[in-house]
Formats: sequence, structure tokens, C-alpha cells
Amino acid sequence: MPIDDPTTALQALNLSDERQRSPLSRFAKPFLAFTKLIAPPGGELTLGGLEAAVDWLGGKAEANLKEFVDVLAEDLKYRGAQVQRLLAENEAQRKFVADELPGLAVDALRRAEQCRAKERIGRLAKILAHAAEVGSQDGPDAVEEMMATATGLSDAEILVLQLAAEEYRKEKAAHPHEAQRAVAARAWMRVPGMAKSSMSEDELLSVGAKLESFGLAVRVETQPWETPVYRPLDRGHKFIEYISRAR
Repeated sequence: MPIDDPTTALQALNLSDERQRSPLSRFAKPFLAFTKLIAPPGGELTLGGLEAAVDWLGGKAEANLKEFVDVLAEDLKYRGAQVQRLLAENEAQRKFVADELPGLAVDALRRAEQCRAKERIGRLAKILAHAAEVGSQDGPDAVEEMMATATGLSDAEILVLQLAAEEYRKEKAAHPHEAQRAVAARAWMRVPGMAKSSMSEDELLSVGAKLESFGLAVRVETQPWETPVYRPLDRGHKFIEYISRAR
């Protein structure tokens, strides 16, 4: 394998013996204690049953890590030249990559190992790849928050955020002097149609409230009889940038 092919090297490393060991084997004892607590009277988990359970969990974790590495490698194929240029020209980014990115990578791998949804694993990989390019601008704490957010939102919730941001940007550009409330209301109300889903008004409001709880959107002040609307914040726009695939 050529040493000048970092993405291939990254994928090969994931297939090494070190990666093949079950990363969840350390949970064997607490897992056994848990099964004893929930076992029916007289029931007992055999050693073989425990090994099978741990092997299944370990296999799931390995599959998650492989997915993470594959998405990361694919993304870096497109970002690689830009990252290398920035490292050569930007001292702050070079320092960030040397001092902060390794720890963030470990955090991302830990989160990926525990994910249930493949899409959330991909988001973690994209965030780490984007951080390799611009992480010094936002700092390690912000990148860590992005990763926490990426595993806390569903695909549907992220789609609402993306569409709301896109529609708000269009409305703001078309009506730069209009009241923010009116602009945000029109943008927000178009989201279900743009999403081509059967999302109800209550479901949309629930998503808006969740996005607000993550600091990605804010509820716009409206009259008591009006339907609540939400507007993406700068952090919401930033999050979208972090999870977008490189082009």
C-alpha cells in the first residue's frame, strides 16, 4: 500500500488486528450483572449466551467504526488538497490539527461506536473532516458540541433545519427590509411542503422546539393566536456546514 495514499491507509488501519478486537469486551462483567437483574426467577444466562451477546455487540461496534472510517476517507478525498494547503499556510489550523484533532477523533470514534443509526455515524465523520479544514476558526469545544448535536437529531429533524435555513435565506434576500417575523413565518410554513412529508403542524412545532433546545433555532415572537414559527440561528447554519459532504 502506498504511504502517500492517506485515505487507503486509514481504511486499512481500521481492518488491522487492533480494530478487530471487540471494543465492547470491557462491558462483559457489567452486562452479565445486568442480565442477572432482569432474568426471570430460576433463569440463568450461560457463558455461551454471554459470549454470543458480547460478540454481537462487538460486531455492531466494528461495523459502526468501519462505516465511520469509510465516510471519513471518502470525504477527505475531496477535502484533502484544501486541508494540505491550509496546513502549509495557516499556523492556527496546523496547531489545531496537531493539538486538538487527535482528541476530537477519539471522541468521534467513541460516539460512532455507540450509535444505532448509520446516518448519525456519517455525520460524525463529516464533522471531523470539516474540522480538519476549518476547526481552528471555531475551536475544539464548538466541534465537540457539533458532534453531540449530530447524534441527538434524527434525519427528519435535520431536514427541517436545512429547509428552514434555505427558505429563510431566500426570503431574507427577496425582502431585506421586511420585518423578521413575517420573513421567518413564510419560510417556516413552507418547510413541510418542501420536505414532501405528511408532517403535521404539531410535529413541526415539536421539531422546532427541539432545534431550539440544541441552540440551532429560535422561536420568533408572534401574536398569541398565531402559529409559532422558528428561525435558524447562526449556529444552525454552522451545523449544516459541518455535516454537509465535501464537494
